[in-house]
Amino acid sequence: MRPQVGDESISIPLTLDKPQVNGKERWRNRLYMATGAGAIALFLDVAYLIGSGAGLGAKLIVCIVLIPSVASLIIRHIILEEREFRADIMEQLANDYRMALSDLWGIYRIESTPPYVCYFKTGGRMGIFIHANKGSKVGNDTPQAVFDHYEGYAYAMREAGRRGIMVAHIDYMGVIGKDERVEGLNEDLANTENTSLRDDVLRPTYENLAALQEHATTPGDVYILATTKGTGNYEDLHEAAIAFKAALCGNANWASASYMPPREIGALAKKYFALQMFSASDAIRQSTGQVNYRRFLRPTRIIHADGTTTPIQ
Repeated sequence: MRPQVGDESISIPLTLDKPQVNGKERWRNRLYMATGAGAIALFLDVAYLIGSGAGLGAKLIVCIVLIPSVASLIIRHIILEEREFRADIMEQLANDYRMALSDLWGIYRIESTPPYVCYFKTGGRMGIFIHANKGSKVGNDTPQAVFDHYEGYAYAMREAGRRGIMVAHIDYMGVIGKDERVEGLNEDLANTENTSLRDDVLRPTYENLAALQEHATTPGDVYILATTKGTGNYEDLHEAAIAFKAALCGNANWASASYMPPREIGALAKKYFALQMFSASDAIRQSTGQVNYRRFLRPTRIIHADGTTTPIQ
Protein backbone atom coordinates (compact mmCIF):
# COMPACT_ATOMS: atom_id res chain seq x y z
CA MET A 1 0.00 0.00 0.00
CA ARG A 2 2.90 2.37 0.63
CA PRO A 3 4.01 4.10 -2.60
CA GLN A 4 7.55 3.28 -3.72
CA VAL A 5 9.99 5.21 -5.90
CA GLY A 6 9.28 4.46 -9.54
CA ASP A 7 5.64 3.43 -9.09
CA GLU A 8 3.37 4.60 -11.88
CA SER A 9 0.20 4.01 -9.88
CA ILE A 10 -0.91 3.42 -6.30
CA SER A 11 -3.68 1.25 -4.89
CA ILE A 12 -6.49 3.02 -3.08
CA PRO A 13 -8.49 0.77 -0.72
CA LEU A 14 -12.27 0.85 -0.75
CA THR A 15 -13.85 2.12 2.43
CA LEU A 16 -17.32 2.64 3.84
CA ASP A 17 -16.22 5.67 5.88
CA LYS A 18 -18.05 8.89 5.14
CA PRO A 19 -15.65 11.17 3.27
CA GLN A 20 -14.91 14.59 4.70
CA VAL A 21 -16.04 17.28 2.28
CA ASN A 22 -15.74 21.02 2.42
CA GLY A 23 -18.61 23.48 2.12
CA LYS A 24 -18.36 23.85 -1.65
CA GLU A 25 -18.44 20.09 -2.27
CA ARG A 26 -21.31 19.69 0.19
CA TRP A 27 -23.31 22.35 -1.64
CA ARG A 28 -22.52 20.74 -5.00
CA ASN A 29 -23.78 17.38 -3.72
CA ARG A 30 -26.99 19.03 -2.56
CA LEU A 31 -27.49 20.55 -6.00
CA TYR A 32 -27.07 17.11 -7.56
CA MET A 33 -29.66 15.73 -5.16
CA ALA A 34 -32.02 18.60 -5.96
CA THR A 35 -31.59 17.96 -9.70
CA GLY A 36 -32.34 14.27 -9.19
CA ALA A 37 -35.43 15.04 -7.13
CA GLY A 38 -36.61 17.45 -9.81
CA ALA A 39 -36.14 14.79 -12.50
CA ILE A 40 -38.11 12.25 -10.45
CA ALA A 41 -40.91 14.78 -9.93
CA LEU A 42 -40.99 15.51 -13.66
CA PHE A 43 -41.17 11.78 -14.44
CA LEU A 44 -44.05 11.29 -11.99
CA ASP A 45 -45.75 14.33 -13.46
CA VAL A 46 -45.58 13.00 -17.02
CA ALA A 47 -46.47 9.43 -15.96
CA TYR A 48 -49.59 10.59 -14.12
CA LEU A 49 -50.57 12.82 -17.01
CA ILE A 50 -50.36 9.93 -19.48
CA GLY A 51 -51.44 6.94 -17.43
CA SER A 52 -54.10 8.33 -15.14
CA GLY A 53 -57.75 7.83 -16.02
CA ALA A 54 -58.84 10.99 -14.25
CA GLY A 55 -60.42 13.86 -16.05
CA LEU A 56 -58.47 16.64 -17.71
CA GLY A 57 -59.19 19.13 -14.92
CA ALA A 58 -57.95 16.75 -12.22
CA LYS A 59 -54.84 15.95 -14.26
CA LEU A 60 -54.03 19.64 -14.66
CA ILE A 61 -54.47 20.29 -10.94
CA VAL A 62 -52.27 17.34 -9.94
CA CYS A 63 -49.60 17.85 -12.63
CA ILE A 64 -49.37 21.64 -12.54
CA VAL A 65 -50.09 22.40 -8.88
CA LEU A 66 -49.81 19.40 -6.56
CA ILE A 67 -46.74 17.46 -7.76
CA PRO A 68 -44.56 20.55 -8.52
CA SER A 69 -45.50 22.13 -5.16
CA VAL A 70 -44.66 19.00 -3.15
CA ALA A 71 -41.42 18.49 -5.09
CA SER A 72 -40.48 22.14 -4.59
CA LEU A 73 -41.07 21.96 -0.83
CA ILE A 74 -39.05 18.75 -0.54
CA ILE A 75 -36.15 20.20 -2.54
CA ARG A 76 -36.14 23.56 -0.76
CA HIS A 77 -36.66 22.58 2.86
CA ILE A 78 -35.34 19.00 3.11
CA ILE A 79 -32.56 18.74 0.54
CA LEU A 80 -31.32 22.35 0.31
CA GLU A 81 -32.28 23.29 3.91
CA GLU A 82 -33.58 26.68 2.81
CA ARG A 83 -35.03 27.57 6.22
CA GLU A 84 -31.71 27.03 8.02
CA PHE A 85 -29.74 28.98 5.42
CA ARG A 86 -32.26 31.80 5.41
CA ALA A 87 -32.15 32.06 9.22
CA ASP A 88 -28.34 32.15 9.17
CA ILE A 89 -28.28 34.85 6.50
CA MET A 90 -30.87 37.00 8.27
CA GLU A 91 -28.93 36.73 11.54
CA GLN A 92 -25.70 37.63 9.73
CA LEU A 93 -27.27 40.70 8.12
CA ALA A 94 -28.80 41.81 11.43
CA ASN A 95 -25.43 41.60 13.20
CA ASP A 96 -23.29 42.95 10.37
CA TYR A 97 -20.69 45.52 11.47
CA ARG A 98 -21.36 44.44 15.06
CA MET A 99 -19.17 42.13 17.07
CA ALA A 100 -18.94 41.44 20.78
CA LEU A 101 -15.77 42.29 22.67
CA SER A 102 -15.69 38.69 23.83
CA ASP A 103 -15.11 37.60 20.23
CA LEU A 104 -12.22 40.04 19.77
CA TRP A 105 -10.24 40.22 22.98
CA GLY A 106 -11.53 37.04 24.63
CA ILE A 107 -13.12 39.17 27.38
CA TYR A 108 -16.30 37.96 29.03
CA ARG A 109 -16.72 40.67 31.68
CA ILE A 110 -15.45 44.19 32.41
CA GLU A 111 -15.92 45.90 35.76
CA SER A 112 -17.91 49.13 35.66
CA THR A 113 -15.66 51.05 38.09
CA PRO A 114 -11.97 52.03 37.79
CA PRO A 115 -9.55 50.48 37.09
CA TYR A 116 -12.06 48.59 34.88
CA VAL A 117 -10.53 45.13 35.32
CA CYS A 118 -11.22 42.81 32.36
CA TYR A 119 -11.72 39.08 32.82
CA PHE A 120 -10.48 36.92 29.95
CA LYS A 121 -11.78 33.51 28.91
CA THR A 122 -8.38 31.82 28.72
CA GLY A 123 -6.47 30.74 31.79
CA GLY A 124 -8.48 32.81 34.26
CA ARG A 125 -6.51 35.90 33.32
CA MET A 126 -7.32 39.47 34.32
CA GLY A 127 -6.21 42.66 32.59
CA ILE A 128 -6.37 46.44 32.65
CA PHE A 129 -6.30 48.74 29.60
CA ILE A 130 -4.33 51.98 30.05
CA HIS A 131 -4.43 54.83 27.53
CA ALA A 132 -1.23 56.89 27.61
CA ASN A 133 -1.41 60.26 25.87
CA LYS A 134 1.95 61.09 24.31
CA GLY A 135 1.17 64.78 24.14
CA SER A 136 4.15 67.11 24.03
CA LYS A 137 6.34 68.57 26.71
CA VAL A 138 8.24 71.55 25.34
CA GLY A 139 12.00 71.41 25.89
CA ASN A 140 12.20 67.66 26.49
CA ASP A 141 14.00 66.87 23.24
CA THR A 142 17.57 66.99 24.51
CA PRO A 143 19.64 63.78 24.52
CA GLN A 144 19.38 63.60 28.29
CA ALA A 145 15.61 64.04 28.16
CA VAL A 146 15.31 61.27 25.56
CA PHE A 147 17.44 59.00 27.72
CA ASP A 148 15.35 59.80 30.79
CA HIS A 149 12.19 59.08 28.79
CA TYR A 150 13.23 55.57 27.81
CA GLU A 151 14.70 54.95 31.24
CA GLY A 152 11.33 55.88 32.72
CA TYR A 153 9.58 53.57 30.26
CA ALA A 154 11.91 50.73 31.22
CA TYR A 155 11.22 51.45 34.88
CA ALA A 156 7.48 51.18 34.20
CA MET A 157 8.00 47.80 32.53
CA ARG A 158 10.10 46.59 35.45
CA GLU A 159 7.41 47.65 37.92
CA ALA A 160 4.95 45.41 36.10
CA GLY A 161 7.40 42.56 35.54
CA ARG A 162 8.49 42.21 39.14
CA ARG A 163 4.85 41.60 40.08
CA GLY A 164 4.45 38.90 37.45
CA ILE A 165 2.33 41.11 35.17
CA MET A 166 2.76 40.97 31.40
CA VAL A 167 2.48 44.12 29.27
CA ALA A 168 1.18 44.34 25.69
CA HIS A 169 1.60 47.56 23.71
CA ILE A 170 -0.64 48.97 20.97
CA ASP A 171 0.69 52.01 19.08
CA TYR A 172 -2.67 53.68 18.69
CA MET A 173 -3.62 56.53 16.35
CA GLY A 174 -7.01 57.87 17.26
CA VAL A 175 -9.08 59.75 19.79
CA ILE A 176 -10.19 57.98 22.94
CA GLY A 177 -12.10 60.05 25.48
CA LYS A 178 -11.08 63.62 26.27
CA ASP A 179 -7.64 65.17 26.42
CA GLU A 180 -6.87 66.16 29.99
CA ARG A 181 -4.74 69.05 28.73
CA VAL A 182 -7.78 70.85 27.35
CA GLU A 183 -9.54 70.49 30.68
CA GLY A 184 -6.49 72.00 32.36
CA LEU A 185 -6.66 74.99 30.04
CA ASN A 186 -10.25 75.63 31.06
CA GLU A 187 -9.25 75.56 34.71
CA ASP A 188 -6.53 78.14 34.07
CA LEU A 189 -9.03 80.23 32.12
CA ALA A 190 -11.16 80.73 35.22
CA ASN A 191 -8.19 82.28 37.02
CA THR A 192 -7.46 84.82 34.28
CA GLU A 193 -8.08 88.31 35.69
CA ASN A 194 -8.04 90.15 32.35
CA THR A 195 -11.68 89.79 31.29
CA SER A 196 -11.08 91.03 27.75
CA LEU A 197 -8.27 88.52 27.20
CA ARG A 198 -10.32 85.76 28.80
CA ASP A 199 -13.64 86.33 27.00
CA ASP A 200 -12.50 87.69 23.62
CA VAL A 201 -9.31 85.71 22.97
CA LEU A 202 -8.71 82.71 25.20
CA ARG A 203 -12.25 81.35 25.56
CA PRO A 204 -12.99 81.21 21.78
CA THR A 205 -9.54 79.74 21.18
CA TYR A 206 -10.03 76.99 23.75
CA GLU A 207 -13.54 76.21 22.51
CA ASN A 208 -12.25 75.89 18.96
CA LEU A 209 -9.42 73.66 20.19
CA ALA A 210 -11.89 71.40 21.98
CA ALA A 211 -14.06 71.19 18.83
CA LEU A 212 -11.06 70.29 16.68
CA GLN A 213 -10.02 67.66 19.19
CA GLU A 214 -13.27 65.73 18.69
CA HIS A 215 -12.48 65.16 15.01
CA ALA A 216 -8.68 65.10 14.98
CA THR A 217 -6.45 62.05 15.14
CA THR A 218 -3.87 62.21 17.89
CA PRO A 219 -1.06 59.78 18.67
CA GLY A 220 -1.22 57.70 21.79
CA ASP A 221 -0.34 54.36 23.28
CA VAL A 222 -2.52 51.67 24.78
CA TYR A 223 -0.96 49.31 27.28
CA ILE A 224 -2.67 46.10 28.37
CA LEU A 225 -1.48 44.86 31.73
CA ALA A 226 -2.56 41.27 32.35
CA THR A 227 -1.85 38.42 34.69
CA THR A 228 -0.17 35.38 33.23
CA LYS A 229 -1.31 31.81 33.73
CA GLY A 230 -0.44 30.72 37.24
CA THR A 231 1.08 34.04 38.34
CA GLY A 232 -0.33 37.36 39.51
CA ASN A 233 -3.60 38.19 41.22
CA TYR A 234 -6.03 41.10 41.51
CA GLU A 235 -3.87 43.01 44.00
CA ASP A 236 -0.69 42.53 41.96
CA LEU A 237 -2.47 43.71 38.81
CA HIS A 238 -3.89 46.80 40.51
CA GLU A 239 -0.56 47.74 42.10
CA ALA A 240 1.26 47.22 38.81
CA ALA A 241 -1.24 49.45 36.98
CA ILE A 242 -0.80 52.27 39.52
CA ALA A 243 3.00 52.02 39.40
CA PHE A 244 2.95 51.77 35.59
CA LYS A 245 0.85 54.92 35.20
CA ALA A 246 3.01 56.85 37.66
CA ALA A 247 6.21 55.84 35.87
CA LEU A 248 4.85 56.80 32.44
CA CYS A 249 3.94 60.32 33.53
CA GLY A 250 6.53 60.90 36.25
CA ASN A 251 9.65 59.30 34.81
CA ALA A 252 8.88 59.07 31.10
CA ASN A 253 7.59 61.76 28.75
CA TRP A 254 3.88 60.92 28.53
CA ALA A 255 1.51 63.79 29.24
CA SER A 256 -1.16 61.66 30.92
CA ALA A 257 -2.30 58.10 31.48
CA SER A 258 -5.78 56.88 32.35
CA TYR A 259 -7.72 53.65 32.74
CA MET A 260 -9.95 52.79 29.78
CA PRO A 261 -13.63 52.11 30.56
CA PRO A 262 -15.64 49.59 28.49
CA ARG A 263 -16.87 52.28 26.08
CA GLU A 264 -13.31 53.32 25.21
CA ILE A 265 -12.18 49.70 24.89
CA GLY A 266 -15.02 49.24 22.41
CA ALA A 267 -13.92 52.35 20.47
CA LEU A 268 -10.39 50.98 20.38
CA ALA A 269 -11.64 47.63 19.10
CA LYS A 270 -13.64 49.30 16.31
CA LYS A 271 -10.59 51.27 15.21
CA TYR A 272 -8.01 48.53 15.70
CA PHE A 273 -10.00 45.77 13.98
CA ALA A 274 -11.53 48.11 11.34
CA LEU A 275 -15.00 46.90 12.31
CA GLN A 276 -16.72 49.96 10.86
CA MET A 277 -15.24 49.17 7.44
CA PHE A 278 -15.46 45.36 7.51
CA SER A 279 -18.62 43.59 6.47
CA ALA A 280 -18.82 39.90 7.27
CA SER A 281 -21.71 39.52 4.83
CA ASP A 282 -19.71 41.04 1.96
CA ALA A 283 -16.72 38.86 2.83
CA ILE A 284 -18.87 35.71 2.74
CA ARG A 285 -20.53 36.79 -0.49
CA GLN A 286 -17.19 37.44 -2.19
CA SER A 287 -15.55 34.28 -0.88
CA THR A 288 -18.33 32.06 -2.22
CA GLY A 289 -18.59 33.80 -5.59
CA GLN A 290 -16.76 33.02 -8.79
CA VAL A 291 -13.41 34.80 -8.77
CA ASN A 292 -10.94 34.79 -11.65
CA TYR A 293 -7.36 34.94 -10.41
CA ARG A 294 -5.82 34.75 -13.86
CA ARG A 295 -4.69 38.37 -13.98
CA PHE A 296 -3.15 38.84 -10.58
CA LEU A 297 -2.32 35.40 -9.12
CA ARG A 298 0.38 33.38 -10.83
CA PRO A 299 2.52 30.43 -9.79
CA THR A 300 6.14 30.98 -8.79
CA ARG A 301 8.42 31.11 -11.83
CA ILE A 302 12.14 30.68 -12.48
CA ILE A 303 13.53 33.38 -14.80
CA HIS A 304 16.49 32.10 -16.80
CA ALA A 305 19.39 34.13 -18.20
CA ASP A 306 17.93 34.11 -21.72
CA GLY A 307 14.68 35.64 -20.47
CA THR A 308 12.57 32.49 -20.59
CA THR A 309 10.56 31.44 -17.56
CA THR A 310 9.67 28.07 -16.09
CA PRO A 311 6.63 27.92 -13.78
CA ILE A 312 6.92 25.87 -10.60
CA GLN A 313 3.69 23.93 -10.21
